[in-house]
Amino acid sequence: MENLLFLDFETAYSKEYSLTKMTTQEYIMDERFKVHGVGLARENGDPIWVPGGKCDAALRRVVPTSTVVVHNASFDVAILAWRYGLRPLRIIDTVSLSRALIGSRLRKHSLDNCAKVLLGRNKSQGLAVSMGKWELTPEEERTLAYYCALGPDSDVNLCRSIFKAFQPHIPAQELPLIDWCARAFTEPKLILDSAHLENYHKKVVAEKQAVLDRTGLENRDVLMSNPKFAEALIALGVTPPMKISKTTGKESFAFAKTDEGLTSLLEHENPSVQALVAARLGVKSTIEETRAATYHKASLYGSWPIHYNYSGANQTHRFSGSNGAGGNPQNLKRGGELRNAIMAPDGYTLVSGDLSQIELRITLALAGEKVGLDKLRYGQDLYSWFGEIMYGYEVWKGMNERQIAKSAVLGCGFGMGKHRFYDYCIAMGIQLTQEEAEKAVALYRATFPGVVRLWRMAERALHAALDGSVEAAWPPGCEHLVACREPLFDTPAIRLPNGLHIKYPGLEFDAENRQWSYESDGKRIKIFGGLVVENCVQALARNINMGKLIEINKYMPVVMTTHDDNTAIVKEDKAEIGRKIIAKIMSSPVEWWPDLPLGVEVKVGKRYGEME
Repeated sequence: MENLLFLDFETAYSKEYSLTKMTTQEYIMDERFKVHGVGLARENGDPIWVPGGKCDAALRRVVPTSTVVVHNASFDVAILAWRYGLRPLRIIDTVSLSRALIGSRLRKHSLDNCAKVLLGRNKSQGLAVSMGKWELTPEEERTLAYYCALGPDSDVNLCRSIFKAFQPHIPAQELPLIDWCARAFTEPKLILDSAHLENYHKKVVAEKQAVLDRTGLENRDVLMSNPKFAEALIALGVTPPMKISKTTGKESFAFAKTDEGLTSLLEHENPSVQALVAARLGVKSTIEETRAATYHKASLYGSWPIHYNYSGANQTHRFSGSNGAGGNPQNLKRGGELRNAIMAPDGYTLVSGDLSQIELRITLALAGEKVGLDKLRYGQDLYSWFGEIMYGYEVWKGMNERQIAKSAVLGCGFGMGKHRFYDYCIAMGIQLTQEEAEKAVALYRATFPGVVRLWRMAERALHAALDGSVEAAWPPGCEHLVACREPLFDTPAIRLPNGLHIKYPGLEFDAENRQWSYESDGKRIKIFGGLVVENCVQALARNINMGKLIEINKYMPVVMTTHDDNTAIVKEDKAEIGRKIIAKIMSSPVEWWPDLPLGVEVKVGKRYGEME
């Protein structure tokens, strides 16, 4: 890596004007925003402090030709882009590196926490000197300069030391993804339909208020509190429905939207009960209302920054997102109004490629299940085929039997038992009996015995990782996964083809109860073979899709990724060319796994919601 530039901004803030109360976009674009100064350092040599009034000239000299290394790119690089109009040659975010290489060892990947874990050092003190101040005295600026850049444990020095500690362990092929994540936020290209979002938010609020009005309640308190809601039911002569947890055995109120005891009350003979339950189901959840408000607020700034947490999922390294920092398209409801508000800019259209059934394909390939894999390879309907085995007659799309069969094929590959499968189907709105659930699980395991063997392989891999004396590849078909100790903290792990690891810190095996567990966020997490397989499958799917993202990005800007799809923008008159490029790239065999058959579905549309 050449021409590294370590950078950290210090900006004005107060109790009212801070990132604890505002999104990053709001904070940086606010009229109160002011840069007190910036700390800069090269790979070797002493850091410097540049006062706020001299930042523009100093940054223009060095940023465009440098690989900028920061701790939290969604802040410092956003300032470079949105306030100075500067675009680094490359971006490396040590927060992203920490998530990937430390993972669950830290709850928060702050600079201070990383420094303590990696270096045994603590940040300098002195930030408080600028609290609530837009003008600094010379003494206050010296204190802030020492805190930011000039002290031995300044932010810039710690960022540089953290990077050097991580550097030997960073897979080179992951650096373009870290750069892409930073630019998805700091150099956004998508826009949001502000008028559409404003109307939708008003609609959601009005609908909830109408539901609330039908109950005669003045506010949501009764609906938001389980005890108060129970009291309201009792006052209407209804015994609150209860349920027993399958994991803890404890009794609790059955007030979830998937609880049959609650939903059945929608047909109660008393209209007041119906109204109360409808209000609970329709008003308690504030997710859609909050998202609509967040997206509308973001739409007022023009282009839409998407905040991806690189390696946000500790085990699988999949991206996570944040609604508060900008937008998180990964959790948007299919067919919903929010998806329809996401648009390509004028003169452009969206082209999206989705890896079809990628987790299923990976599971069957790892398990050596050639029959099932061949049906996917040649475009046959695996779900109808399994449904026919299950029911003994022909099963077609649209039949409930096929939905049950599909749920079994997709859901039972990771060790799901009959009770969980039943709950899974009910939550998906699929009707079945307990007997059907039991039959589906048993038949899945009989039809795909290689998958069951795969679970046992996974537990043997855990034993090899715990032992750590030698690296151990999984049996034939699983050569892409290696049980080992990851080098940074000597943690039991499974190494992935991209060089990252699925880590199991504090891994233990209780021989008496034949139970595995590991440490995460100060808790013991129980695991088993099926769950390890799920971790591996999701991580491999992530590796494949992210490789496709970087390849597509060479030809056209990829502006969004959700789960197993990548969305790019192209000129409207180049839509067909873009579709063909994405189709070719995403369906092409993976270099390190050429025998894995890939399928892709490509869609084109002006709005993201149009591409359902």
